[in-house]
Amino acid sequence: MLLVYNQNMDAIFTKKRIIVLVLLVIFFWILSFFNSGIKNFFYSQSEKLQASLWQNGSNSSFSMQNQEELNKKLIEENQKLLSQLGDLENIQNENKFLREALDLQLNKDFELILGRVMGKDIAKDFILLNIGSKDGVKQGFPVVLSNKILLGKVIDVYPDYSRVMLITDKKSKIDVEIPDSKGFALVKGDGGLKMSMDMFPKDKELNEGSLVLTSALGGNYPEGMVVGKIKNVKNFDNEAFKKSDIELVFNLNEINNVFVIKNAEIYND
Repeated sequence: MLLVYNQNMDAIFTKKRIIVLVLLVIFFWILSFFNSGIKNFFYSQSEKLQASLWQNGSNSSFSMQNQEELNKKLIEENQKLLSQLGDLENIQNENKFLREALDLQLNKDFELILGRVMGKDIAKDFILLNIGSKDGVKQGFPVVLSNKILLGKVIDVYPDYSRVMLITDKKSKIDVEIPDSKGFALVKGDGGLKMSMDMFPKDKELNEGSLVLTSALGGNYPEGMVVGKIKNVKNFDNEAFKKSDIELVFNLNEINNVFVIKNAEIYND
């Protein structure tokens, strides 16, 4: 009986050790996706835990109770460090976002408020930001990316949050210009992350892929912001203007940080 008991205890002990080692492998596999600076921070924070694991893991007298305690501690430490790692990654993304804006001198043209996307409602063409009236955000302020791509404008403001209507919403109307055609037109949101252009002069050439920028004529948005690209030009004989679809130049699923332009002069649509 004693032999059978010892064999069972050895099997349980071996199983516990395998679980711990698997957790450690997963831990380092997740870490492999991040850059060297973040890895260094992670290693420094978990140094004592790693040393304890390997030392105890190779010790044949390592008790079952110690195994369970170490398993629990390892999981808790992993969760804590992964949370810190996420914070560091967000900081790095924000710094990169700010550097891109500095390269384009966006901060010299406008007073900017950096915000982070907290939620996305694609069905209604809205996003929620983690900045609000406490940060100086006001209704009507334009929202852009660091590379001067226009996303929309603030329509609801709360103390710590703000709601942004995307340029693809059905209520959105933007006066635009197409630089290579030297023509002006109107871009309307069609909903569902889609837009179309109307009122483009029929006597001017309109090319696929041409860049569409905000115009100074409307006053709702700063001049020169990127709205999209011309797609599917429509020229009907019985209509006075040319039309087209507008191809988006941003992927909403990839957007984390945005700028709210604070000092833009805003008019009602």
